[in-house]
Amino acid sequence: MHTRILNSLIVASLLAALAITPAEAQAAVKTNCQETQGKVIAVEIPTTILSETVDANVYLPACYDSSDQRYAVLYLLHGLGNNASQWASLGAPAAADQMSTQFIIVMPHDRLESAFDAAFVNEIVPFIDENFRTVNDRNARAIGGLSYGGGWAIHIGLSRPDLFSRIGGHSPALFYGDSPNLLAWARQLLLNTLISIDIGDGDPMLSDSAAPIDMLLTEAGAQHTFNIYAGGHSEEYWATHIGEYLNFYTTGW
Repeated sequence: MHTRILNSLIVASLLAALAITPAEAQAAVKTNCQETQGKVIAVEIPTTILSETVDANVYLPACYDSSDQRYAVLYLLHGLGNNASQWASLGAPAAADQMSTQFIIVMPHDRLESAFDAAFVNEIVPFIDENFRTVNDRNARAIGGLSYGGGWAIHIGLSRPDLFSRIGGHSPALFYGDSPNLLAWARQLLLNTLISIDIGDGDPMLSDSAAPIDMLLTEAGAQHTFNIYAGGHSEEYWATHIGEYLNFYTTGW
């Protein structure tokens, strides 16, 4: 307590001597931030829809703590049998550090509950907007995922075009029964919605999942890209394309 009071007095004296207001001092601190790397923190998101609290890793860009800037948000969903750390292990935060655009990445843990989509739009997104300095606008919000998480990203992104302007499926799984829904959703997408699908040429899900998604989007007239690269259904494949993925999501941010 005494130390805090003493520090406050010292700061006040310095400000008075320099004729600098507290607001100006805060701005100076923000301007002088020398951080070059962001950080990943763990958060617990309360839920009444799912059986357990949602664990998530959140990447905050360099100088987040010392600024009052608001940031666009990218949600990345992991694959089947993995967890919230998968995208970090693939290098997403490290790749974000190298970009000129700064943004937040949210990587939640999906425990394979069927109501994950409801919890995502009604609890996870609102929690992030309430607890972090986000730009609460669909044009500053994107969703993507790999494999099973890619299936969720396509499902959630297409069904809620009011929330997301960019949707990505990387080696995506086409959920059983989703085909007619995806076609109907894709026909109602907003004009500035961008979709990107990619998969390896050696991935067994190419013909069963990614290609059908591409055909549905094409039939609906949805603006999208469909890329087939060398590789299989593996972390090596996804890690190779991390930079490309982030460039797609952040276009226009």
